[in-house]
Amino acid sequence: TVRWENVQDFAFAESGAALAVKKRKADSDADHDGTDLLVRYLSSGEEELISYVDEWGFDKAGHRLAYTLATPDGESNGIHLLNLDARTRQVLDAERKMDYARLTWGDDKGEPSADALAVLKGGEDKVLVETVNALLMWPALSSSVEPVILDPRPVKGDTPTEGSSEGGEAQDESGADTDPGLLPEGWVLSEKGALDWAKEADRIFVAARPQAPAPNTLCKAADTKKDGEEGMADSAQAGPKISTMASRYGPDGRPLGPEEVMDGECPEFMADVDIWHIDDERLQSVQMVRANRDRNQTFTSVVHLEGSRSNPSARFVQLADETMEGIQLSENDRFAMGRNDKPYRSDWEPRYADYYLVDLATGERTPVL
Repeated sequence: TVRWENVQDFAFAESGAALAVKKRKADSDADHDGTDLLVRYLSSGEEELISYVDEWGFDKAGHRLAYTLATPDGESNGIHLLNLDARTRQVLDAERKMDYARLTWGDDKGEPSADALAVLKGGEDKVLVETVNALLMWPALSSSVEPVILDPRPVKGDTPTEGSSEGGEAQDESGADTDPGLLPEGWVLSEKGALDWAKEADRIFVAARPQAPAPNTLCKAADTKKDGEEGMADSAQAGPKISTMASRYGPDGRPLGPEEVMDGECPEFMADVDIWHIDDERLQSVQMVRANRDRNQTFTSVVHLEGSRSNPSARFVQLADETMEGIQLSENDRFAMGRNDKPYRSDWEPRYADYYLVDLATGERTPVL
């Protein structure tokens, strides 16, 4: 009998080759989410320890284990692959200070997607609410370990830097093309929603969200310096401090900043009051129950892999947005069913909705009901 303490999660490989045991975080104050992952090879009883593992998962055949690393200070973050038969490890992608999230294998055993892997990577920006992610895809990992990358992350600065060329797209540290125009303006790929491979691994469904500026960038400290007085050296100390932010949220899920009621100037205090209006879509009690879900709402989109199998390219198509939030996917590889109930929302009237046939290739919507 083998016993492990402090276990967070575990899983067996489908092939029966190995058991993976994920340990709990030993230091709750650590600045990273990585913990130990123990891989036990069942045929021999030998064990392999992998440190600083965040997300992990076996492929459907049970011959490979993919995992992401979340290391101290983000110095060695990346996504790796462990071959359970050869017991060899391989780095699929690595970039300092980047967070890797939503590690996803294809779900359909015996289908091309069973060999497909995807992950999001992005870093926090103090002036933005949402993480700006790139999507890394391996549609046929057995054939190629080179990822197909959809990278809408903007390049900092307006002038070409090392790794970019004038008149062309800039490149990130991994050499992938970065192009903010790959997504609609003001939108990002979101780690708050799941990734989902299609059976043929020719497209992957993703989650998108509108970007928003961080609330602390939306107002400025009041000028408290009096005539004839020397100002304090640190402007942050000179201005008032926000004690409580408003709990109200805008239609895009963004917390309403104090500047929206104080003409762009940070107040000393902000009242924490919930107010219901007759034109609100839902009762206040329902809004409170749904608040967290609404704040983290994502909208389904799809990324198509086009071109040859040896040199595919990625194309983003937005399917849902604020004007039509619901998308029902099916086995049909050409269309999905869209649903919009916003014009009819009520907590006491019958539920109605408008329905649309949504073209997965273009995002075009055709009203059907």
